[in-house]
Amino acid sequence: MINILYAWIPLLILAAIYKWLPPKKINWIYGYRTILARKNISVWNFANKTSANYLLLLTIVSFIINAIIAVAFNKSSLKISFSFFLIAVILSVILTEIKLSKNFNPDGSSKDKN
Repeated sequence: MINILYAWIPLLILAAIYKWLPPKKINWIYGYRTILARKNISVWNFANKTSANYLLLLTIVSFIINAIIAVAFNKSSLKISFSFFLIAVILSVILTEIKLSKNFNPDGSSKDKN
């Protein structure tokens, strides 16, 4: 069980940092950097806020599921932990892209909600 904590604490910290210290401007180093997310600053801010929320939530859920598996089956593995985190990251990207496509056009302009 201790191995799981060593794997998850840094990942939870990174997700929290990403949520509470989002990138201020469009860059190539830090943040949610898809083609649509880099179209303009409003898309960038929306994408990074949305992605950070999903990533933190899904990381916490993955950690809980992983801890339950470790306790219930007495099996803790870094491979299992990282697999769950990888699933959380992939899901956060998919969900962010879905939300971006619902709110923005491919050119980065906001979709009318009327």
